[in-house]
Amino acid sequence: MKKRYGKIAVLVLLGMVAGCGGRATSPLSQQAKQRAVKAAKNVEAIELADTFAIQQALVEAAGLRSQYLLKDDSIAAQDFDEAFMNHLRKHRPELAKALRGGK
Repeated sequence: MKKRYGKIAVLVLLGMVAGCGGRATSPLSQQAKQRAVKAAKNVEAIELADTFAIQQALVEAAGLRSQYLLKDDSIAAQDFDEAFMNHLRKHRPELAKALRGGK
């Protein structure tokens, strides 16, 4: 009977690990993603010719991102980066490409 419970426990643990997707998350990851999308929408709304406004919006976004680094939460900062760029790639691909240095 003990062996049976041991096997069940191992299967449950394996299921939990598989369910995590293998990527680390942070308690602040969801908040970081939401704030990144909001920041990206602010950048997205600016005309490409208004470079000063774009720079200002990017500095504001970098400030939001740096809050996670100040909390020593590089995972949330990475989630911020990914959500920000993914939103821009989808809605303003030319701007996303320019931000990545033409890549």
